[in-house]
Amino acid sequence: MAEKQDIEIGVERMIDGLFELFDEIGDLALNRVVRLTKELDGGFNPTLVTPGNVNRFKLTWFVALGELMFHEVRGEKVPEAVKAFHEEMRYQANERDEMPFLDEITERVRNAIAADQPYLSEGIFNIPSSNGGGKKNEGLGAILAETLAQVSFEENDALKPIYPAVHTTVEDEFINAYGHSTIACARFVVVDGEPI
Repeated sequence: MAEKQDIEIGVERMIDGLFELFDEIGDLALNRVVRLTKELDGGFNPTLVTPGNVNRFKLTWFVALGELMFHEVRGEKVPEAVKAFHEEMRYQANERDEMPFLDEITERVRNAIAADQPYLSEGIFNIPSSNGGGKKNEGLGAILAETLAQVSFEENDALKPIYPAVHTTVEDEFINAYGHSTIACARFVVVDGEPI
């Protein structure tokens, strides 16, 4: 079997690609959350997921996946890519009038990653739970997914009856998104300019 080759990519194209990827899989996750409203009295109602819920979900989703993916890519220009990523995040947060939230959630995500030694030392992101204690997953993936669900949907009174299902859906989708994103990013080497 032929050895897999690295893929060289410029900073700008890397950032564009990350945002396209995160946005598309984030929209799929949001659609699955919205579909859960069919279980509420009155049936399916997409307006119950508010613009504020969507803003906080998207910002947290992008920050969490971005911070994780910068552990996957390589190359001397990764610090420039990280800087460009966070500049774009600040632009998006400003457009959504959520700058203080962005600062808070970025710190929370970074602290969670920095505190998770199994992830940092062995790359262990998710451990399916076998303890029967009601949790499906353990590890960094479950921790970040819980944060994502809480900051996005927990304060929405209309979703309270289905919040456990929302939490489970967010966890499933986030862990799935991490898997797809890791596969997409693992071979990239960030270089100057465009790919060679």
